Amino acid sequence: MSFADRYNADGSRIRAVLAIFALIGFGFGWVLLYAQGSMVILDADGVVDEVVLRDSSRQVSAMQLVGGLYVTNAHLEGEALVRCRNGREINYGYYTAATHIWQTIEASDCKNARLPSTLTASASYTPNA
Repeated sequence: MSFADRYNADGSRIRAVLAIFALIGFGFGWVLLYAQGSMVILDADGVVDEVVLRDSSRQVSAMQLVGGLYVTNAHLEGEALVRCRNGREINYGYYTAATHIWQTIEASDCKNARLPSTLTASASYTPNA
């Protein structure tokens, strides 16, 4: 039995081809995120409630993936926000379709973030941090 026959007999070639296609697909996805503009937020400490892009007429929430990863490449121009579980917001400013925001959010980021303009730091507001 030749080397080629043994290589095909145990399915190694099929597994190798599938692995190559998976790597190409994964790489292609990240290239698309980069080419189109993207917002990728890694929630390192589990403090993020929502990641949002919003303009004057609509709001687009980022897709939450496994491991606290939030991803979106919405084609709009507007404000980029990370809403923390304690009610505070991290504002990344103006977002356009070609902008890249790739950040890791930690507990200290949410602790030091500003309160939304509709909330005030008063006795009636108690964050659930």
